[in-house]
Amino acid sequence: MRNSYMKEELQSLNIGCTLVNAGIDKAIDKLLETIDDAVAKWNLSVAMEEYLYYFYKKNIYTRSLAKQNCKQIIYKIYQPLEIYNRVNTSERYYINKLEMEIFYKHRNILLMDNAGMGKSTLIKYMSLSILENGEYVPYILELRNIEGEEIIEYIKNEIRMQEKNILTKDVEKLLRQGKFIIFFDGFDEVDDRYKTSVSNKIKRFVEKYSENYYMLSSRQIEGIGTFESFMAFSIRDLTFDEACELIRKLDNDGEISNNLIHLLKSKGNNYQNVRDLLGNPLLVMILYSTFECGECFDIPCKKSDFYEQIFQALYKRHDKMKDGAYEHQKKSMLDISDFYTLLRKVGFKCLQKNCKVIYSRLELELIVNNALNEMKWIKTKTADYLDDVTYAVPYFRVMNNYYVWFHKSFMEYFAAAYICNDLRELKSSVFEQLAKKSGLYYNVLDFCFEMDIRAFRIHIIYPLLKQYLYNYEEQYEMLEAQGVRKEDFNLRKSLLVGYQEGIQLVDEINKRNETLVLQKKFENTKCKIISKLKTKNAILISKEDADIINIIMLLKDKKVDIFEHKIKYRTIETEFLDIPNRYYEINMEKENLLNLGNNFGYINAIIRKNVYLFNFDYDKCKKMFDEIECEIMFENGYEEINL
Repeated sequence: MRNSYMKEELQSLNIGCTLVNAGIDKAIDKLLETIDDAVAKWNLSVAMEEYLYYFYKKNIYTRSLAKQNCKQIIYKIYQPLEIYNRVNTSERYYINKLEMEIFYKHRNILLMDNAGMGKSTLIKYMSLSILENGEYVPYILELRNIEGEEIIEYIKNEIRMQEKNILTKDVEKLLRQGKFIIFFDGFDEVDDRYKTSVSNKIKRFVEKYSENYYMLSSRQIEGIGTFESFMAFSIRDLTFDEACELIRKLDNDGEISNNLIHLLKSKGNNYQNVRDLLGNPLLVMILYSTFECGECFDIPCKKSDFYEQIFQALYKRHDKMKDGAYEHQKKSMLDISDFYTLLRKVGFKCLQKNCKVIYSRLELELIVNNALNEMKWIKTKTADYLDDVTYAVPYFRVMNNYYVWFHKSFMEYFAAAYICNDLRELKSSVFEQLAKKSGLYYNVLDFCFEMDIRAFRIHIIYPLLKQYLYNYEEQYEMLEAQGVRKEDFNLRKSLLVGYQEGIQLVDEINKRNETLVLQKKFENTKCKIISKLKTKNAILISKEDADIINIIMLLKDKKVDIFEHKIKYRTIETEFLDIPNRYYEINMEKENLLNLGNNFGYINAIIRKNVYLFNFDYDKCKKMFDEIECEIMFENGYEEINL
């Protein structure tokens, strides 16, 4: 027995110690079975045992706003999640135990989804299950921590802890055993300045130690598509019944959870929007937390209302927890209005720092100081306010002397509230910047859509419609004369809003070589070879405008009525006409040989198999475009106002 005191300590925690003790012993024995050097084997054995017990104690707990930011054992509140392959959606895995089948099939997995869907919690749960099983060694690397360090060095420094005799070459030996399952968590939380560097580090590491299994988690942001060796999965929304199961777990099937579930069921289909929101595990917890407060509770129909209610609940719950009937003042002495105003400003300033969520005490003090200097009417001390947002109204938690937003989405909510409520002349500029990085700011745009739909229509939807409608009638008139059908034209016009594409025609025998040439040619422009087509002699090259596609996905999610509900397909059987082998840009030009006769529809058929498919409805887009133009006129003061 290497370190029996660790096992005794775990026993005192009463968290499945027998199972994890056996799992750790088994995992270490398997990991070290091919190490011949007796001294090195002993040192690694001691180091790995110490590390794995530390790992288990670190990840067995999670924090929940539903329990006033208190630690809870993850097994007690984890609601099993189902993940599905984003390409082959019928491939699904229900994660309620160790699930190695997915790794055996894909080895490298990209877990990509929106805020609050439970990516980090799922990773914690899977890693603990892996450890208890003992066949493999789990490792979680929070990617925001490795901006200036090589992955192998970071892992070495964590593993060796107190055992200083562990060298890089020793860790390399362990990694060569193929017994690790490594989770890279939070690629979206890496500072923009380091994303390319961190991305390259991950790719080099995975390629060098390809014997192991990997899972990378992220929101859908620019650059995430470059991990071509990873198969992309997403998390299925919770069903209503699963959301109710999660609610019951939050108070161990107590009175509060049962009353909330009864209320939700009594509303039936009248609260369909709420049921849709309950597909998100974080929003389920927020709903429970606000209901727990009990005062003036109302079931919100918008995501932004969920977040507003949790703020009010956290602010008021601190007072309710105090003895006596009087209102207990916060250290900052701020009422709820000023407290909220200042937190909006703090959230926006954090957003300006590339959505950074972790700060030193000095960094956060500087942010609050600057916010107070720009809001002279709010009178409080920075230290008192930091104390309040850490303990009384806990949007931050202190970890290893750093201040961390409880969840990134809370920072995004307050930033969006600042943009929509406090900005005036600069609102147009800020919306433009959000649109240019819609992957990074997707959740902020989601909140802004609900908080200020007028500004969203003017600054986000209007430019998109303008791009789609540009020269629509003129281009169609030209191509119609060449035999192009209206539905084919509209689909192409829609897709060209979000993609730049081309076709390389080659001889069948040269297809492989031409593909390699094209990959090099378009590498620096972030183009990607989508497919080596089976259609005799064509290679499709597609460059996605990720920022536009993200906005389109958001509009579809928000059910903005500018899309055709059902895309009409035509079966195209005719091969290309006899045109020269070379590269052709896919566009709307009548001189383009790809746009002659049946070629136009044939190209559409190729595109739609390889991209995110959407189709604008011309009449709906034109109607909304005209409406927004009127709104812009009013915004610019053309409306006559009489008092």
